[in-house]
Amino acid sequence: MNDPDALVQLWSTDTVPATQKKNYWIDAVGQSIDKVDITIPDDAHFRAELRSREMGVLRISKTETNVGVTVRRTAANIAKDRHERYFLVGSYRAMWSLGTRGRAERLQPEDLVLLSSRREYTLRLPDDSEVFTLGFPSSWISLWIADPEDHVGVRLDASTGWSRVLCAFVRQLCSQFASAAVDMQGTLVDQLGALVGLAVEEAPDMTRSAARSVYERITKVLLDRHVESHLKAADVAADLGISVRTLYRHTSGLRISIPRAIAEIRLETAKRMLSSRVFRALSVAEIGRRCGYSDASHFVRQFRLFCGLTPGEFRRQA
Repeated sequence: MNDPDALVQLWSTDTVPATQKKNYWIDAVGQSIDKVDITIPDDAHFRAELRSREMGVLRISKTETNVGVTVRRTAANIAKDRHERYFLVGSYRAMWSLGTRGRAERLQPEDLVLLSSRREYTLRLPDDSEVFTLGFPSSWISLWIADPEDHVGVRLDASTGWSRVLCAFVRQLCSQFASAAVDMQGTLVDQLGALVGLAVEEAPDMTRSAARSVYERITKVLLDRHVESHLKAADVAADLGISVRTLYRHTSGLRISIPRAIAEIRLETAKRMLSSRVFRALSVAEIGRRCGYSDASHFVRQFRLFCGLTPGEFRRQA
């Protein structure tokens, strides 16, 4: 039987000069867990240690730092590192915070959260933090959770339900990961998968609620401004107080297109106006203009594509 201790990799800032500690630590985290940017406010006194071990499909990592750090998985990191992985992350000594998918979460010691390598995130860790990370491929987590992306960023509360059982199991697993016997890893991995499935299905569906909130905010801006003929995604993002990149990330997750959504709202408004006696005195071109089409011929073409009739034909049949 293999010696478990021989399977553990160790990185320690004690082994490098002070001027190299930050870059060394970023490389260590990138090799063991995920490619990220790390902000360290006190470089001079920074000390950190990372132990990591593969256990079947899992990679379990324990990191300890003496000063608070901010860890960011950015769009640039994602572009350079296209491996699809998920992570269960927990901190055991103090409260910590997470930002991902447009919302923030405050986590208690022993709580867990599911993260995705395909999503940007920000972790803010306090002084003297101890963090465990369990990484696994998307193919494995998909065996236990139907739609893993729906549960990214949702807090798994260590004080209630199946999440409590999962958090206790993970704590026990992580406290002994360095010495766990190799012939036990299959059983441990299967038990983890079953508990993850139970816990995430029971957790509050905050991610979908957040997605609905973003969708409603985007829709409100489009309803308010669709009559502007030059309305663009940048205008929508400005009204929402976010960057265009963030807007596109939200719309990608929601599976909507800003140009198509604008066109659909304009054409639905045009249909209502063409069907109403109140607007009978208005020409087709004027109705198109009031719906955001400065070019009457473009309005006619778009309406025919959307409804199968020209605006005039639609009005006569209404």
